Amino acid sequence: MMTNEEIRRELRRGSGQFAQIREVLEAIRAEQARQREMLHAVQADTAATKDVVEAWNAIKTGGKFLKWVAGVIASAAVVWATVKVGISRWM
Repeated sequence: MMTNEEIRRELRRGSGQFAQIREVLEAIRAEQARQREMLHAVQADTAATKDVVEAWNAIKTGGKFLKWVAGVIASAAVVWATVKVGISRWM
């Protein structure tokens, strides 16, 4: 059977262990909060990067379209010039 003093000693030791557990838990919570903040910053950067990539792709697509239109215009000019030269030779 345990004496009152032994019981008190065991309870104090247990309280100390709970205090250590509390300290570790608080450290874990602080680290989670820090990582959450970092995650939000990374998500914001990712969204900004995505916007830049989408804009760049739109510019590339516009450039391809302009290149295609320039080819069509050049082809039409060649056909027009050929027709004009052909008509002037006939007459």
